[in-house]
Amino acid sequence: MKISRVTWIILGVVVFAAAFGVLYMLYAGQTREQDSLRGKISSNQAKLVQLNAERQNWQSQLTALEDQLAQKQSELVAANQALAEARTGWPEAAESIEYDETLFKIADGWHLQIDSLVAGEKQSRVVQGITFGTTTFSVTISGPEIKATESIEYQDKVYGVVNDILSYIDSLAKQKEFATATINGVSMTVPPAMTREELDAAGGVGPAPTVTITLTIYTYKGG
Repeated sequence: MKISRVTWIILGVVVFAAAFGVLYMLYAGQTREQDSLRGKISSNQAKLVQLNAERQNWQSQLTALEDQLAQKQSELVAANQALAEARTGWPEAAESIEYDETLFKIADGWHLQIDSLVAGEKQSRVVQGITFGTTTFSVTISGPEIKATESIEYQDKVYGVVNDILSYIDSLAKQKEFATATINGVSMTVPPAMTREELDAAGGVGPAPTVTITLTIYTYKGG
């Protein structure tokens, strides 16, 4: 049977249409796949940017923590050094005779006399985990007898002795030997004013002010 020209044309059109349809489907599939890949690439790029930002943030935090650690280590070294220096500044024992000599020497410098000096028993005291040895001293000091013929003269000399006593206490606080000591109490007795008649009856001599000072000296034992 002979196929007509029209039939061949129709067959050609059908084949072309079928081929075009297949090619279009393949192209559409590739386009969708490319769009999907582009979407995945964009998403991955966004994630990568986010991860880089997070990595930089973590690196900044790590650097800050390292700086803080270095600072704390430096502070620890300084604290240990200060502790070592502080320990060397504390006496290891409070020998009574050494402090007695200093107390007498200061009193003599202010024209005062020590009437009584008592050193208590050595004890231990824990302060913030550190053990200190303590020795308490009680010293009674007075001025020399006050010679005067008039009431006002006597009173002026009494005030002078009081000033010497206060200077003595101030000298104790500033003395290197008593740098680790605390003054627990000061009890001063100031005699009342005397009239001219009372002075005459006492031979022109009146009592001088006295003071009793209690202080505790701390020594380092360990901790």
